Amino acid sequence: MKKMILGAFAAIAMMTACTSENKNELHVKCNLEGVGDTLNVSIGNERDTTIVGKAGKFDFTLPITEATGLVAYASSINNMDNQNYFVLTAVPGETVEINGILPDDYKISGSRFYENLAVIESEAKEAQKEMNDFIAGLIAGYEKGENEDSLNALYESQFENLQKAAEEKIMDIVKRNPKNEAAATLISSFSDAETMRKAYDLLSDEVKNGRMKDFALKPITELEERMEREQQASAKQAPGVEAPDFTLNDINGKPFTFSSLRGKYVILDFWGSWCGWCIKGFPMMKEYYQKYQGKFEILGVDCSDSEEAWKQAVEENKLPWLHVYNPQENKDLQESYGITGYPTKIIVGPDGKIVKTIVGEDPKFYEFLDELFGK
Repeated sequence: MKKMILGAFAAIAMMTACTSENKNELHVKCNLEGVGDTLNVSIGNERDTTIVGKAGKFDFTLPITEATGLVAYASSINNMDNQNYFVLTAVPGETVEINGILPDDYKISGSRFYENLAVIESEAKEAQKEMNDFIAGLIAGYEKGENEDSLNALYESQFENLQKAAEEKIMDIVKRNPKNEAAATLISSFSDAETMRKAYDLLSDEVKNGRMKDFALKPITELEERMEREQQASAKQAPGVEAPDFTLNDINGKPFTFSSLRGKYVILDFWGSWCGWCIKGFPMMKEYYQKYQGKFEILGVDCSDSEEAWKQAVEENKLPWLHVYNPQENKDLQESYGITGYPTKIIVGPDGKIVKTIVGEDPKFYEFLDELFGK
């Protein structure tokens, strides 16, 4: 954060901690320029709470029983597009003060935890500055229309080293502050679960067993669980694996069995009308469906849609291939194929075995089709 006022730890230790009187709430005081009279606050997975103030000044309490993430938006969630928001670690029994201009020119203060957090976050931001500046430069390049291949090559050649250097500096911050509860907020800064565990182990037993325990462990367990799901998905989607058979209703409401396409190359396209990248990919898919007409079939498998939304999306996008509807309550099919993201395109050979799986709208999918059918 720009113009952050950094208090020395010695001074912090001598402060009279102005904590909230209620141990099950967070006391928030804001004085933010250009925010207006309302602030939308989201805690964890809870719905937004609208806070009414006056000319950017707010004084309110939030009921919380454990440390969690908090996001506050000026006026409405749409203001995220303008970066008119702040993100904070919400800790019960504390008082936080936020003063300045969003999104960068503000400072955090308040009770001892938040004074410590201000220092920790400032150090972490400095540690990540070179990496973040690099990413900002790439984004600016994309927006200017610079050559994407060159920008991608630049990313591939430099980002990993910049990320490693930043993480080493953040690890040093944790190492120097083992008894500081605010250091527990840095665990999620690391890119892999093993490094997260290493940083977590540097914290003192008092911090690891205290009120920040679950907050520090959550990003580790979430990443480990995601990695496990991805490993399981990779095993189910690996080349040579028999593609599970299934029967679902087609666009006309009649049962359609996947194995009826045996003997052909089939692209299973797991998608949904709610998936922006799925929709963006349809023009290129239609182009390749025409380009290699007769060499493969596409079977679109709609997921997590209402039947009405599915049919409307097929019609509006003028999708000429086969379609089946997978009801929202039926998760067995996605589970059997290890679907973890959308769109997922699985190419199945004439023998019914998986040839290749590509997650996301990736140019590599079309490059593979050219290799397979353009001979």
